[in-house]
Amino acid sequence: MSFESAIPRGSTVLVTGANGFIASHVADQLLQAGFKVKGTVRSEDKGKLITEIFEKRHGKDAFSYAVVEDMAAEDAFRDAMKGEDRSLS
Repeated sequence: MSFESAIPRGSTVLVTGANGFIASHVADQLLQAGFKVKGTVRSEDKGKLITEIFEKRHGKDAFSYAVVEDMAAEDAFRDAMKGEDRSLS
Protein backbone atom coordinates (compact mmCIF):
# COMPACT_ATOMS: atom_id res chain seq x y z
CA MET A 1 0.00 0.00 0.00
CA SER A 2 1.49 3.34 -1.01
CA PHE A 3 0.15 6.69 0.08
CA GLU A 4 1.20 9.96 1.64
CA SER A 5 0.50 10.26 5.35
CA ALA A 6 0.76 13.12 7.81
CA ILE A 7 1.49 10.51 10.49
CA PRO A 8 4.89 8.82 10.14
CA ARG A 9 4.79 5.08 9.54
CA GLY A 10 5.67 3.19 12.68
CA SER A 11 3.62 5.61 14.80
CA THR A 12 0.96 4.21 17.09
CA VAL A 13 -2.67 4.88 16.17
CA LEU A 14 -5.48 4.42 18.71
CA VAL A 15 -8.50 2.56 17.31
CA THR A 16 -11.53 2.52 19.59
CA GLY A 17 -13.70 -0.59 19.69
CA ALA A 18 -10.96 -2.52 17.91
CA ASN A 19 -12.75 -5.86 18.15
CA GLY A 20 -15.84 -4.53 16.35
CA PHE A 21 -16.58 -5.22 12.68
CA ILE A 22 -15.60 -1.86 11.19
CA ALA A 23 -12.84 -0.96 13.65
CA SER A 24 -11.14 -4.35 13.24
CA HIS A 25 -10.94 -3.74 9.49
CA VAL A 26 -9.59 -0.23 10.06
CA ALA A 27 -6.97 -1.60 12.46
CA ASP A 28 -6.02 -4.31 9.97
CA GLN A 29 -5.52 -1.73 7.20
CA LEU A 30 -3.41 0.47 9.47
CA LEU A 31 -1.24 -2.50 10.41
CA GLN A 32 -0.82 -3.41 6.74
CA ALA A 33 0.23 0.20 6.05
CA GLY A 34 3.05 -0.03 8.60
CA PHE A 35 1.51 1.62 11.64
CA LYS A 36 1.35 0.17 15.12
CA VAL A 37 -2.17 -0.03 16.53
CA LYS A 38 -3.39 0.20 20.08
CA GLY A 39 -7.02 -0.82 20.26
CA THR A 40 -9.54 -0.29 22.96
CA VAL A 41 -11.83 -3.15 23.96
CA ARG A 42 -14.41 -3.58 26.70
CA SER A 43 -12.91 -6.70 28.28
CA GLU A 44 -9.66 -8.60 28.67
CA ASP A 45 -11.10 -11.61 26.81
CA LYS A 46 -11.96 -9.50 23.75
CA GLY A 47 -8.49 -7.96 23.81
CA LYS A 48 -6.77 -11.34 23.90
CA LEU A 49 -8.88 -12.65 21.02
CA ILE A 50 -8.24 -9.73 18.67
CA THR A 51 -4.54 -9.74 19.62
CA GLU A 52 -4.24 -13.42 18.62
CA ILE A 53 -5.77 -12.62 15.22
CA PHE A 54 -3.52 -9.64 14.54
CA GLU A 55 -0.36 -11.37 15.77
CA LYS A 56 -0.96 -14.18 13.26
CA ARG A 57 -1.38 -11.64 10.43
CA HIS A 58 1.13 -8.95 11.39
CA GLY A 59 3.55 -10.42 13.94
CA LYS A 60 4.24 -9.63 17.56
CA ASP A 61 4.29 -6.08 18.91
CA ALA A 62 2.30 -4.52 16.03
CA PHE A 63 -0.96 -4.54 18.04
CA SER A 64 -1.66 -3.93 21.70
CA TYR A 65 -4.85 -3.14 23.55
CA ALA A 66 -6.28 -1.29 26.53
CA VAL A 67 -9.46 -2.24 28.34
CA VAL A 68 -11.94 0.64 28.49
CA GLU A 69 -14.97 -0.73 30.29
CA ASP A 70 -16.81 2.60 30.32
CA MET A 71 -16.18 4.81 27.31
CA ALA A 72 -18.28 7.56 28.88
CA ALA A 73 -15.86 7.86 31.81
CA GLU A 74 -13.94 11.11 31.91
CA ASP A 75 -10.55 10.76 30.19
CA ALA A 76 -11.18 7.07 29.40
CA PHE A 77 -9.40 7.19 26.06
CA ARG A 78 -6.63 9.51 27.20
CA ASP A 79 -5.86 7.07 29.96
CA ALA A 80 -5.97 4.20 27.44
CA MET A 81 -3.31 5.86 25.31
CA LYS A 82 -1.09 6.58 28.32
CA GLY A 83 -1.78 3.33 30.14
CA GLU A 84 -0.12 -0.03 30.09
CA ASP A 85 -0.05 -1.86 26.77
CA ARG A 86 -1.41 -5.35 26.87
CA SER A 87 -0.49 -8.08 24.46
CA LEU A 88 -0.08 -11.83 24.58
CA SER A 89 3.61 -11.67 25.45
